[in-house]
Amino acid sequence: MKISSVQVLTQSRCGLFVSGALAVILGLFACLATAQSGIPPPFTPTILAEPANASQNTPRIITVQGQWPNSCPPTTGTLVTDFAESEHFITITLNVPQTFAPCTTVIGSYAIKFNYTPQSLGVIRVMVKDTPVSPSNTGTITTSLAGQNRAIADVSGMWYDAVTNGSGMSIIHNFQGVTSGLFGAWFAYDNAGSPRWLTIQEGKWETNGTFNGNLYETKAAPNQCHASAPLCVTKFSTIVKIGSAKLTFTGIGPNSGTPPQAIFEGFDPSGTTIMKSTSVRLPL
Repeated sequence: MKISSVQVLTQSRCGLFVSGALAVILGLFACLATAQSGIPPPFTPTILAEPANASQNTPRIITVQGQWPNSCPPTTGTLVTDFAESEHFITITLNVPQTFAPCTTVIGSYAIKFNYTPQSLGVIRVMVKDTPVSPSNTGTITTSLAGQNRAIADVSGMWYDAVTNGSGMSIIHNFQGVTSGLFGAWFAYDNAGSPRWLTIQEGKWETNGTFNGNLYETKAAPNQCHASAPLCVTKFSTIVKIGSAKLTFTGIGPNSGTPPQAIFEGFDPSGTTIMKSTSVRLPL
């Protein structure tokens, strides 16, 4: 188990340092006052990492910030990496300041920074607690191979534009993996109204939100189905690279504050745009 420079929790939930009989009595009165005032639980903290994505052994700064429902917000925290449990999981416990004075109901802000250097490739989960046993929020840190970008969030799902409902893209994203690989199936139509079966493969992340890949079209030989079944599952007969594709995602990062959105672009071998769509992820 690895522990950063920390302060161990030694105070009560209502922000009082309990020591001796008098302190116990004061603590009881303060806790009763807090319970009777109906103070809401702590607000959900925001978890940020700078840089958001980097290679192994690159120092990061994790910032936990937010608002606290009284005048005694956390001032320090404990960061623990338990490699016995998982090399892709760290825990941060917020420490409430020790004080003999009761905390008022004035909302206070806080921002606590932690130094952390990931050694594992892929996605590392960060769980923040406002007490030793109560999870408050989770975030992620992404770590890639040296010189290689990866996505900062999972973009798997069904993406579509309401204006062109009936077409769109289905994405499978290996976000947890080392390479952050992506496979896209693009449902489109030609001028005759016939459906086209397109896939995006063999690509890479140019930035944390932009993926470039090859654009293929797949077709099957005719008359492969049984006479009584006009539709069937069959092996493709041809798969042809018809160009390239660029997928640009916004609103996907941790605490981005905006809904996920994507721009999908298809290009022929000369680089001319043959298809473009602005899409949102379909909630399932």
